[in-house]
Amino acid sequence: KDSGLDKIIQNVPNAKEFDQYLIAKHAKELDPEIRTGRDKVKDAALVKKLDSKYGDYAKQIYKYNQDLLDKSVEYGLISKQVATDLKKKYPEYVPFNRVFNEDELGKLSGVGGGEASLSSQSAVKTIKGSKRSIDSPLNSIIDKTRVVVEQGERNRAAKMLASYRDLPGNPFNLKRLPDNEAIGTRSSISYLEKGKKVTY
Repeated sequence: KDSGLDKIIQNVPNAKEFDQYLIAKHAKELDPEIRTGRDKVKDAALVKKLDSKYGDYAKQIYKYNQDLLDKSVEYGLISKQVATDLKKKYPEYVPFNRVFNEDELGKLSGVGGGEASLSSQSAVKTIKGSKRSIDSPLNSIIDKTRVVVEQGERNRAAKMLASYRDLPGNPFNLKRLPDNEAIGTRSSISYLEKGKKVTY
């Protein structure tokens, strides 16, 4: 709401048509070996036909997605360099979440760990490609926003707990573990700093 995504969704003439336009625009900037399940010729014709109708709305979506990348940097989930590289490589980015049926969704695992600990992020992922149908980018952007904020706040909380090492006398006996040291049975707090895992 703060960044205006709600207004874009409310004001766009036809959300389903806009979704297809966004998918077609992003599909053309992906590497050729990444499977999109799309027809490039039809996508090019679709973009040409709908550019004047949806071009300005798309620019607002791209700005929103780039702001979300900046938020991921602010939370420590990714580095500033990664965000800069992604903005440059995919200026017309929208998420390509795939459609799964209910049985398949039941087999997918979520993020585990404590409420105030984060050892990896799923807000920014490498695209692998698929022939599955692509879910609505607008829905996926809303979900991605939730993931960024949820993981970002967990990361922020974990970082705050780890900062207790600086209390006089380090009362919780917090010690940073080297990257190659196993945690074993010890209790630990993990967070991401510029996308890299830090464990105490």
